[in-house]
Amino acid sequence: MTELRTLIPMILWGRFTFFRLLLVFSLPLASFCCPELCSCPGGGVNCTGKGLRFVPENISPLTTTLVLARNDISALQPNSFRRLARLQRLELQNNVISLLDAQAFVGLWNLQYLDLSFNQLTYLSPEAFSSLARLTTLNLGYNRIGNLDPDVLVWLPSLQKLFLNDNALPTLEAEVLQRLPSAVSLRLDGNPWSCTCLIRPLWSWMDENRDRIREKESIRCGPPGNWDQYPVLDIGENHFHRCLENFSTQDYLFIYFSGAALFLCSIVACFIASLAVVTYQRLRFTYSTRTHVYHKKTDMYENKFALDDPGTNDAVKHR
Repeated sequence: MTELRTLIPMILWGRFTFFRLLLVFSLPLASFCCPELCSCPGGGVNCTGKGLRFVPENISPLTTTLVLARNDISALQPNSFRRLARLQRLELQNNVISLLDAQAFVGLWNLQYLDLSFNQLTYLSPEAFSSLARLTTLNLGYNRIGNLDPDVLVWLPSLQKLFLNDNALPTLEAEVLQRLPSAVSLRLDGNPWSCTCLIRPLWSWMDENRDRIREKESIRCGPPGNWDQYPVLDIGENHFHRCLENFSTQDYLFIYFSGAALFLCSIVACFIASLAVVTYQRLRFTYSTRTHVYHKKTDMYENKFALDDPGTNDAVKHR
C-alpha cells in the first residue's frame, strides 16, 4: 500500500512532464501557418504567380525563405515584413513595384538575399535598406532607377553582390561603390552612361576595380554624342584631359555663395561710390554759388565806394 502511494505521484508527474514537452514541441508546428494559395515546403513560403497585390499578412514568424515573384504587388508599405525576423531570403522579382517605403524592410535583421529585379522602381530612399546590415546579395536589375543616392548602400557593410544592370543610370557617384568594401561582384551594364566629364570619377573607380565588375564589355556609353555604344572601360585617360578638376558638393556651394556675396558687395560699393560722387558734386555746386554771390556783393560795395569818393568823381568827369 505504501509503495502504491509513492508510485501514484511519480506516475502523475511523469504524465504532466510528458504533456508539457508535447506542448512545447508542438507550438512551432502549430505556429507555422501557410498563407492561402501558397505552398510552404520545409520552412519556406512560396507564393509565385498567385496574382497577389499585397504582401500576405499571415506568414509564419519561423519563415526563412519567402518567394513572392511574378505577382501584381505595386508597393511595399511600412513594416511589410515586421514579424519575419528569421527571414534570410526574400524574392520580389517580376512584380510591378514602383513605391518602396523607407520602413518597408524594418525587422529583417537576418536577411541575406534580396531580389527586387524586374520591377518599376525609379527612386530609392536613403533609408530603404537601413535594417539590412547582414545583406550579402542585392539585385536591383531591370528597373527604372535614374539616380542613386550615395547613402542608399551605406547601411550594407556585408554586401558582396550588387546588381544595378539595365536601369536608367547616366552616371553614378564613385562614393557609392567606395562604401562597399566587401563587394566582390558588381553589374553596371545596360545603363545609358553619359561619357562626359561627369563620369570621370566612376570611370576611374571601374578602371581600378576591373576584377570586381561582371559583364564589363556590355558597359557602354549612351546617347547622345559620338561615343554612343562605345565600351566605357575602353575610354582612355586622354578622353578627360579637358575636364576640370572634380569639385565636391561643398566646393560648389562655397563657390556659389562666394559669388553671391561678391555680387552684393559690388552693388554696395557702387552705391557708396555713386553717393560720394553726388555728394561731391553738390558740395562743389554749393561752394561755387557762394563764391559767385560773394564776388557780386564785393563789386557792388566797390562801385558804391567809388561813387562816394570825390576824387574818383572828378576823374570820371575829366574823362
